[in-house]
Amino acid sequence: MLFRSLALLGTKSDLSPGERGSLSLVLGNVGEAAASNCTARLVTAPPFTPLRDRSNLGDIPPRGVAVARFDLLVGGSAPAQEYSIGCEISFDGGEASLSVPVTVTSPDRTRLFKIALVGITVLTAAVATIWLLRRRKNRSLRSRSPLRPRR
Repeated sequence: MLFRSLALLGTKSDLSPGERGSLSLVLGNVGEAAASNCTARLVTAPPFTPLRDRSNLGDIPPRGVAVARFDLLVGGSAPAQEYSIGCEISFDGGEASLSVPVTVTSPDRTRLFKIALVGITVLTAAVATIWLLRRRKNRSLRSRSPLRPRR
């Protein structure tokens, strides 16, 4: 008899207190048989409120992977720290329960990163615009008044 075994291979999240964020789970079938008709369901408690608590994964072949994506609201008073959330994965012929580590980061760190990214983008665009305008101006000056040799 072939067995199916689903495991959490990785997570990615962008969760901050008082904000909406996303959680992605990389799930793998480490068993010898395909896991058919898979669905992941997030099991949360405060400070998390799922906006969507189910993710259809389809069939996961042996040694195959699937990604479950969830949108969450994080309570405004939630401390920035690591939490554990449950995830139940049902498939034809069974079910698996996984514990998912989730990190809530300080909104100040997240905002500072976003502000820095926007600042770098704006600065790059400004420098590129100035360079293009100067280049265009130099070309137009050359074409209007060609240099004439002195006599």
